[in-house]
Amino acid sequence: MEPYRTQRVAKDGRIVEVWLTATTLVTEAGKAYAVATTEREIGREQP
Repeated sequence: MEPYRTQRVAKDGRIVEVWLTATTLVTEAGKAYAVATTEREIGREQP
């Protein structure tokens, strides 16, 4: 799966732009058993 940009709703109600990356985890036999995802906020200024 290709990484893509999407939106999430933060606990405080803000809409947050994120970059989502998903990776399929497979056994040695090649059978998929899980999907690991990472989301990183886009565009937030760092202190």
